[in-house]
Amino acid sequence: MEVKKLDSRYCDFWESENKKLIAHPDFFVGKGTLFDDAVYFNHKTVKSVTKIDFSILDCPHVNRDVAATLCLDGLRYSLSAKEYGKLFFVAALPEKNIYGATAIPQMIEHIFAFLNASQYQMIDSSNIDAFWESYLIQSVNENGFYNRLSPPSYNGAIKFLPLAKIRNHLKSLGVIGVIDESLTQKKIESKLDDVCRSTLNITLNEYRKGGSFNFLGLELGQYYIDYLRQNYQQDYLYTIIYKKTLTFFISKYGLTRERDIGLYSRLLGVIVSAMSSYDLQSNTMITRGVRHNDLFKEVKEFIYSQYLAEFDKAMSLNEKCIEELALKLGLGMRFDVVEVIRILMLQKFYDLGCHKSPEEVWTGYISSLEKSFLDIRNLTEVHVDEVYSQMDDITETQKLSKIDFLRDIVDFGSRILERGTRPNYRSFRAELNRVFHSMLTLVAAWLGYRKSEFGFPLEAIHIERNQDILDNSYIPFRFKLKWIVPKTNKSTKINREITSQCYQIAVQLNDAFSPVEGAPCLYEPTFVKERKNESGMFIEMRVKSNWEFFVLNYQPFIDAIQLDSLHKKDTLDERDIQDLEQLSARYRVGYVASTNLADPASISLAG
Repeated sequence: MEVKKLDSRYCDFWESENKKLIAHPDFFVGKGTLFDDAVYFNHKTVKSVTKIDFSILDCPHVNRDVAATLCLDGLRYSLSAKEYGKLFFVAALPEKNIYGATAIPQMIEHIFAFLNASQYQMIDSSNIDAFWESYLIQSVNENGFYNRLSPPSYNGAIKFLPLAKIRNHLKSLGVIGVIDESLTQKKIESKLDDVCRSTLNITLNEYRKGGSFNFLGLELGQYYIDYLRQNYQQDYLYTIIYKKTLTFFISKYGLTRERDIGLYSRLLGVIVSAMSSYDLQSNTMITRGVRHNDLFKEVKEFIYSQYLAEFDKAMSLNEKCIEELALKLGLGMRFDVVEVIRILMLQKFYDLGCHKSPEEVWTGYISSLEKSFLDIRNLTEVHVDEVYSQMDDITETQKLSKIDFLRDIVDFGSRILERGTRPNYRSFRAELNRVFHSMLTLVAAWLGYRKSEFGFPLEAIHIERNQDILDNSYIPFRFKLKWIVPKTNKSTKINREITSQCYQIAVQLNDAFSPVEGAPCLYEPTFVKERKNESGMFIEMRVKSNWEFFVLNYQPFIDAIQLDSLHKKDTLDERDIQDLEQLSARYRVGYVASTNLADPASISLAG
């Protein structure tokens, strides 16, 4: 920005504001000032740099030549949208940190884009509700408005931007305009509350608290759960293998930071390199008597031994294998057979402690079917051992040789490592845990409990015979969870029923984490272990952890964007025509579900 050659008062004003900016403890000196299009700030904790770009304020849909007025000693100077935006940024920036700094330009961009699109002069009591509605469901970039996939986080986008207080601060400097003086902070928040209720179906207080995905709506929530379910079904086997491998070698060699940081980092580097195609080993060939090559080979052998130990258990409970067995038995059209097969597989691989054998479960189910149905499909003489045998046949066809398995799981490990922030053990472990977070989120979605109600140990789930004659043929057991409901019952434990699917994931996560008696089975507490059963803090982080990957990688979103772009093309080549035919067969253009997919999907490109 060029300082206007007007008079010394105006120049001194801008120099003063620039000095305030430069004096900020996190300001990156030497990379821009208030007179440039961009300024930079250091993140001291994570050693990264944040760029604040004001150039979007020059875009036609955002810019205003005369946006506000600056009054200095009785003289009035016009301010453009960009000039006002810079002053707004300095006024809103926290004094000692940069929390919410990136949200400041986003807010001012949205204000001007909204005013220009609606042809308003300023934000006032007549349009503040329309502004909030726009801010919650849309975002602005250099091309204009686009629909948000979800409303912005309150803490990240609104909490640090009290509009009335920022306006009052600017007024004390002599800046007038953009936000009407009649708007109090209380009125602004009251209007935001009204919009939260009408648009998100939650109150402002609930929006502030966060930790809930209620505001996403049923349809988008279903997409997210579908994505997490795919993660679980595809990656659980290799994830549990790597989890148990890491646990074994960390225990065997005592690899803790407290004990020996050098031993910790070098040997874990060898272990992770054996799990991926990345060479994370140092130049050191031996550490405290442990030869790196020997450890590398030992890890490979252990991984394969875990594959043999975990394969049948994991694949027999995989929904695709269960569905294939149902078809093989001639029961593919029946909804109840999936439940029965799942129970049989849980009985085979986990101790359910029930007084009903697998044979009784299967016989009870078969006896509930019509005789003509049984005769047609030759099920009368099928015993439970044959059911287990047919499942073994299905899973056996998917089992890999040792060479193929090691190649495949190393590719899996490499993808895990590539997704992380750094190619090291800590990043590898964090990315690996996303599959476990997917599993936990599935349970949270299926049960619908508050986040404070998931800290239960596996022993809190009791399995009973189903005495209800209406459905005990295909739901042989009832899974009863006796656990606290803090909000309504304090520390009193309440009996509630859960599904066999929830129990399946609970027992698998318990197997992965091997918690001590009384510890949670759904997650592994990483801090405040004396409060490990207070699940709120643990659940909130894990439910959110897969969101970015969902936005960018959910296949129906990608398909919807591609289909939309193909329909907008003037000419199509042969490959385009093939893609269009395939996608059109899968998604009906103009059909509401396809439209709803395409709208939120566009954020992955626009964002």
